Amino acid sequence: MRRFRPRKEEPGLTSTKPLAQAISFTSSGTLKLLLTTAEDGKPKRPHQAFLSLKDTATGLETSYPLAVKESGKAKVELTAKDLPAQFWDPPRRLQATVMIASFGQTKPYRGHVFDLEPRVDTTAPIAPAAQPLRYSKLAEIHHILRADPRSAPKIVTLFFTFIVLATLPLLIGAWWSMGANLGRVQQAFGKAPLAHALFFGSIVALESIFFLYYTSWNLFRALPAALMVGAVAFLSGTRALSEVQESRLAALHPDGPDARYAAALRSLGAVQPHPMSSPASTFDARSPLTSSGAAPDPSSNPAIQIVMARDRLEAAAEKEFAEAGLRGSAGRRFLDVYTVRQMLVMRDERRLPPDEIERRLGLGPGMVERLGPPGMLGLPSQAGL
Repeated sequence: MRRFRPRKEEPGLTSTKPLAQAISFTSSGTLKLLLTTAEDGKPKRPHQAFLSLKDTATGLETSYPLAVKESGKAKVELTAKDLPAQFWDPPRRLQATVMIASFGQTKPYRGHVFDLEPRVDTTAPIAPAAQPLRYSKLAEIHHILRADPRSAPKIVTLFFTFIVLATLPLLIGAWWSMGANLGRVQQAFGKAPLAHALFFGSIVALESIFFLYYTSWNLFRALPAALMVGAVAFLSGTRALSEVQESRLAALHPDGPDARYAAALRSLGAVQPHPMSSPASTFDARSPLTSSGAAPDPSSNPAIQIVMARDRLEAAAEKEFAEAGLRGSAGRRFLDVYTVRQMLVMRDERRLPPDEIERRLGLGPGMVERLGPPGMLGLPSQAGL
């Protein structure tokens, strides 16, 4: 069995019985315990060594580990703050017990070695014990939630609605002054009725969804509806804008040839005359041009020159249309009948200056003067258009 030997300066401390007299421990003092652990009379370091202080009246107990060296010398040092506050309120005698144990067949030791009497020193008062944390039912918590968001007052809504609606006549007037073509609506619906109808209906539906979201709907109801209507607007708007683009290109080339027919002619290439004897044929098979394979210069052929000039004008018109509205554009030089009619209306009926007409219609400088003086070119009738 493992035991300990007292130091020479503590002759009364043994492993068999406690000290007969209690040790006084003041709040300003220090308790120092020095001992040597041994097994079968030989000093040896144990695996565990503790000093336990217990209040026999309340059963409160606490332990402190001893610092033990390989030689078996153990030490523990305590001050007043190391002891629980309950040991000082009120001070009562404490029972000191030493506990030593190791692995294997060694028997553990637990023995009452001395009693400790805490005493409060007036020069070093002890802080009162803090109230322990107890888990229990707390007071009821009343949550105050923020009120739901509300719409703006009706008077504010009506005011801004009036401002928005007041701009509509201005927009319509500006559109009309720039030459609104209401007759184009029937033509557009005739070429792509489904696309224009769905596009216009989707715009109205989106405005209706915004109105319902402002008045009664929430975001979770408005967002799916807006996504579906937006998809319809995208698909139908693509087709509707394609129809508008085709109409504008056709207006730039009102007398242009059929594109498919022109592509078919280009795929045929140059036509070679078939050598045959015919009284009506003017082809001479014995001509030196035929035998040598040489052909006349195309640039000297008036018909070819006309075709080449027309191709150059067509390329210039397409380039002008592509650059229309861009910064740095010189203005339009190729005009259709409708644009000429707008120019005549602005000049002869509204008495606008030439530079203003060119600015509104996006024309190049000097285009109005090319119409000649007033009266030289008459205003075409509606039936003629």
